[in-house]
Amino acid sequence: METLTDCLQARHFLVVDEETEECLVRSWVRWDGLMRQPRLAVSFANAYAAVGSNTLRGVVIHEMEKLRKREPDAGGWAKPQVQAMFDQPSIDAKSLPVPQDPFGSGFAFTLGSVSSGVSEAFRPNASSGLGSVSLPPTPSPAPSPSSSTPATSAIELAEAPRADVARICEHLADLIEDNGSKRPTITAKWRDAARLMLDRDGLSETEVLGAITWSQQNEFWKANILSLPKLREKYDQMRLQAQREQPQRQSRAQGWLDLARDLEAGGQ
Repeated sequence: METLTDCLQARHFLVVDEETEECLVRSWVRWDGLMRQPRLAVSFANAYAAVGSNTLRGVVIHEMEKLRKREPDAGGWAKPQVQAMFDQPSIDAKSLPVPQDPFGSGFAFTLGSVSSGVSEAFRPNASSGLGSVSLPPTPSPAPSPSSSTPATSAIELAEAPRADVARICEHLADLIEDNGSKRPTITAKWRDAARLMLDRDGLSETEVLGAITWSQQNEFWKANILSLPKLREKYDQMRLQAQREQPQRQSRAQGWLDLARDLEAGGQ
């Protein structure tokens, strides 16, 4: 658990204050929709007041400032309890010291097969210590005729909030903004594209996040990949370019991450 926590901290998904034994999922503030509901916005302000960590409180304010720029018309901003929060200091989570990424040197995964132009999700190999693992798709159980609970429709499943989809969308939006462009709006089409990359294209979240990082550090692709639908459309084209540049990578996911680091270090 500590290793995974260090990884999430190193990649700025999680902020931890060990002294107060509190942690914050950084992007949660910006996608949970509370500011669109004034009563819940007040509850949010009250919960903020109960946070013991000054660091976490500052990070919350920084994320709130970004949210207010993106959604200035949300009803929660008018509440005096919320307005009072902005009198507190703001801290950018990316300015905080973080532990070393325990997976920064790679993952113990092997390259999966490629069929019909769609990459199969990679699976652990025996050397990873996890043994040989087979992960066939889990079939949906047949509905019970005696059950009185209505089945969840495909539309409802597609629209249900997903943390992995939200992290992917936020990562691309963050990097586009960091590159000096106006922060894009995360739309239903963005979430659909992220979900399809995971569920239909068979990609792991790590692969998608790595591809996003690589694209936003590549001079050509950062001007072209400005949305999740475009990322999905061009994913295979970028993958082939990445493989040509670094054919010796041990896994697709690690290849994206290594290539992104190479570009950041001035290798391109």
